[in-house]
Amino acid sequence: MAPMSQTPPRPLPRRLARPLLGVGLLGIGLLAACGGRGAAGWAVDRVVDSKFAVQSADTDTLAARLAGPEPPLLLDVREPHEYAVSHLPAARNLPPGADPASVLADVPRDRPVVVYCSVGWRSADMARRMAAAGFSDVTNMRGSIFRWVAQGRPLVDGRGAPTTRVHAFGPPWSWLVPPVNRAPGDP
Repeated sequence: MAPMSQTPPRPLPRRLARPLLGVGLLGIGLLAACGGRGAAGWAVDRVVDSKFAVQSADTDTLAARLAGPEPPLLLDVREPHEYAVSHLPAARNLPPGADPASVLADVPRDRPVVVYCSVGWRSADMARRMAAAGFSDVTNMRGSIFRWVAQGRPLVDGRGAPTTRVHAFGPPWSWLVPPVNRAPGDP
């Protein structure tokens, strides 16, 4: 099956990446305050793209692929306690610090894989590491689980029961999740 395609953006030189990240995060906060979650989500996408040169696809593209005859392997690149709150149906948990070559030894290197996390940062890093480990068709879900839940798409909890809640990761990121979708105890 052909990869979900968008030409990966070229990464920024290292000397520009850190200052741009700081400015980008400040900008995301301002956009969230002034322009709402949509504008802030767009800004997060730009910051992720500037840091990681990986293939990405939006949630509509992923939803269509999941409904198709050969769905990709879904990997949730969040910590186990985040995964237990909710995850996409059929997703497998791959903690951010895991070594993809050893943990995914059972996965053919040419199998289509889609990775996601909370906003796309940890999953983009995993997509980069998976490509370096020889996986040839890895796509980062743009907007990740926060955008997925904000669009009303299905999630399940650790027991497999449907849920509309998601772990909001932490105060700097919780404003990307509609309050009704935040897990109890999240900011």
